[in-house]
Amino acid sequence: MIDKELLEKMKREIRDDKRVYLENCNRDPRYIDAAQILFEKYYERFAKLADRLQKYNAKALEFKNKGDQEREKRMWEKALKKGVNTPGSYERLAIIYGKEKDYQKVLEVCKKWFDSPHWKIPNMSATSLRLLNRLEKVECNSNSQCCPYLYAVWCAPFYAIKTSNVQGQA
Repeated sequence: MIDKELLEKMKREIRDDKRVYLENCNRDPRYIDAAQILFEKYYERFAKLADRLQKYNAKALEFKNKGDQEREKRMWEKALKKGVNTPGSYERLAIIYGKEKDYQKVLEVCKKWFDSPHWKIPNMSATSLRLLNRLEKVECNSNSQCCPYLYAVWCAPFYAIKTSNVQGQA
């Protein structure tokens, strides 16, 4: 049985700090059972979409394996429009946009994932954390006023590498 205290803790984490919640999903196996109580409707909806998810994911991966990034991208875009809500779909599309240096679309895809209720599902937390990292990194690189923590984690190493490369070319 799941105690009420854990459910309340999870709700606070979801509201106040996505990163803490997602990290706890990876650490505490009780989160999976508790989430099935908190997000019962999401689990039911996800089960109903299983066939549709497989169809889009399989087709997109087929294009990826053929090296056809443009068709892969279009398939992931179509999947998201049709309601496919797996973090891997969002992550792969964000990676493609990143390769194309379309950082605005990377932001849009990552934000769309966190606007959906599905990021809260514990067994999706590892990929959700990677999407959160990508979101914060792109936000920080596009915003000179980012917070000190994000600057130290994402921006400072990037600018140090960029500066050393420029200095080495002199």
